[in-house]
Amino acid sequence: MAHFHAYYQDCAAVFSIGPVELLAGTIPQRQQRLVEAWAELHQEELVADWELLRNGVTGGGGASYVPDGSPPGYGTVFMNGVGCA
Repeated sequence: MAHFHAYYQDCAAVFSIGPVELLAGTIPQRQQRLVEAWAELHQEELVADWELLRNGVTGGGGASYVPDGSPPGYGTVFMNGVGCA
């Protein structure tokens, strides 16, 4: 199943790409809404990255939202803040 991972401090969550839904893990509700909104806007990029990964292409880049300067990676969302849901 096409999915991506989101990280917020010590929290981690896995979201499906289409439709965008929380599959596993937990992050605060506000950050979850931000991740879901971001994923909706970047859904084409996430799907393209997923296809690259399925075809064995790896490496940095892809659809990454990195507001706190964390290193980007395929289908990974990093957020800066404190505490888990």
